[in-house]
Amino acid sequence: MDAARHPWRAAHVALSPVLITSALVSLDLFGVLLMAAGLAAWVRRHPVAAGALLGAAVMARSFPLIVLAAVALVGWRAGRRDDVRKTLAAAAGVIVLCLVLAYALGGDPLAPYRLWADQAAAYGSVWKILEIVGVTLPAGVLTAIAVLGWVVALAVGGMLVARERPLPLIPVATVMLVIVMVTGKSNPVQAATWLLPLIAASLIGWRDHLLWAGVEITAFVATWLYVGSGFDSAKGLPAAAYALVSLARLLALGALAWRMVDLAQRADERARAAEPQAQPGRLTAVPSPTD
Repeated sequence: MDAARHPWRAAHVALSPVLITSALVSLDLFGVLLMAAGLAAWVRRHPVAAGALLGAAVMARSFPLIVLAAVALVGWRAGRRDDVRKTLAAAAGVIVLCLVLAYALGGDPLAPYRLWADQAAAYGSVWKILEIVGVTLPAGVLTAIAVLGWVVALAVGGMLVARERPLPLIPVATVMLVIVMVTGKSNPVQAATWLLPLIAASLIGWRDHLLWAGVEITAFVATWLYVGSGFDSAKGLPAAAYALVSLARLLALGALAWRMVDLAQRADERARAAEPQAQPGRLTAVPSPTD
């Protein structure tokens, strides 16, 4: 969607109900801002700026990496291969620079990733639901599944852009990001904020947004009530109820991604129907994906 012609779409970020809850427990919003700016720079054909901004966003959370991968896949399919190289190079340069600066200042920026490798199932994940029902997977197995989730996300993204009528960037990035979220060791309540720029740039309407946001807010409340049950079981949320809410949240994520893909396909069908019929004996070019 052309943001210049539809500036009101920014309200999907500024007025989203999930900001009310996520902002209380997270500093992710700055990283989300960097990711949104990076996507905008890519659309405006500023590949170096796009890569630098997305690389900087990675320092907040790893989600922008999968969005960067979506940019590379869609850009390569659209023929913007030189732009893809510049974007990836700029992102890699910023990431390395941030790591070097962190080490120079006495920090250990890789510590969170080492801790993650040893982490057990955490709140919001499908693996936490299994743990509640009595199935506990070792941390090493969960690490392998999470890594496999990234591989699956890349494969699915590749399939979506390899079609005769490839999907545009935003639906592809959303599907890939949701796959990573669902297969990860944790799906914290603040993860919802990373979807807001993608929703704003998509064809999603407020009804779909608010339905998803309602599930997210319910999950936020349920998570803290479940945490509180460890201190006072009489006032907290039972584990079974928390598991049901967590499952509903994961299903809502899948539904959001499906809806975004469905809307993109319908828009493409309408565009094809509006195209003039090809003359006999003439070849018609397949349009490139939105970049």
